[in-house]
Amino acid sequence: MKILFTIDSLKMGGKERQLIELLKGLKRYKHIETQLVVMNQEIHYPEVYNLDIKIHYLIRSCKKDKKIFIHLYYLCKTFSPDIIHTWDSMTSFYVLPIAKWFKIKVINGSIRNATPIKTFSFDWFSKLTFSYYDKIISNSLTGLKQYNISRINGYCIHNGFDFNRITKLKPINEMKENLGINQKKVIGMVASFTINKDWNSFFKSARTILSKRDDVVFIAVGRGKDYKIIKSSINSELKEKIYFFSDYHPVEELINVFDIGVLTTNTNYHQEGISNSIMEYMALEKPVIATNCGGNNELIINEETGFLVNNKDDQKISNLILYILDNPKLMYSIGLAGKERIEKYFNISNMVNKYIDLYEGLYNN
Repeated sequence: MKILFTIDSLKMGGKERQLIELLKGLKRYKHIETQLVVMNQEIHYPEVYNLDIKIHYLIRSCKKDKKIFIHLYYLCKTFSPDIIHTWDSMTSFYVLPIAKWFKIKVINGSIRNATPIKTFSFDWFSKLTFSYYDKIISNSLTGLKQYNISRINGYCIHNGFDFNRITKLKPINEMKENLGINQKKVIGMVASFTINKDWNSFFKSARTILSKRDDVVFIAVGRGKDYKIIKSSINSELKEKIYFFSDYHPVEELINVFDIGVLTTNTNYHQEGISNSIMEYMALEKPVIATNCGGNNELIINEETGFLVNNKDDQKISNLILYILDNPKLMYSIGLAGKERIEKYFNISNMVNKYIDLYEGLYNN
């Protein structure tokens, strides 16, 4: 069985991480041959080079480069894939007519969140053509519902976490010493520095907490076009207690230092699918506080494996942080319950096995 995967880039991000994890898992199956199309040469996941997979770099010269259709045509003619699996709306746009020409089964995996679609976007075009795909994959049930995908060609496969990623992390004490935050409680957030994330509420909570306690620091981790703007917006009195990181790898080493993991989402612009950040917090036994939106309630059982808060409710976030810090037993029990939930329901084997079932079902029909 030959499968061609397509994605716009392998820069740091949720769908990119999940594709890499899937490709790793598929290497165990000798009857599956894979190739990969990437439309950007900047690779933030160097482990892809260790997978012994052929990578085709199809770089666009403009936003809607018609030459990509030609490149994909000859690639499909040469490789003759049985299935094409797209991971975003842009590559879905290019792949669909080529797949139909060669009568190749095609999976649209572009639904990675539960955000309402903007008109005249690749997402809008993708939704318009959903009925032409053999399967539509979402990483959350909420995503399928948001896009009105029927049960006939819609399928939810939750993201999976590979616990091998956290077996060789630097010790927490060593990390804290390197960061200069010994004897401090750490509240952290890993998210893109974009309008999609509610950094304002995170920093408002930081201001409240730091006015009440002097044994706490905050860590902000991520990439994005608004990184410099957001960092420069922090008041001078807070700068010594808020650490920013944009290029730390592996990010799990920073998360392991956290006492509490936070993910605040700006629901005016974005609804989460299955958040990789939340999965990482939970896998590392960190209590989670997250905005109640999208697929977050599929990951988090409120008050059992974490806490869900309303949009932009920085006061609730502050109260929860203080409550958790003041109750070490609760911190431990919530963190442990979160890890057990990831181990049972969101492990990488579950995800890979569901994709295998999907591929074999399409291949045999």
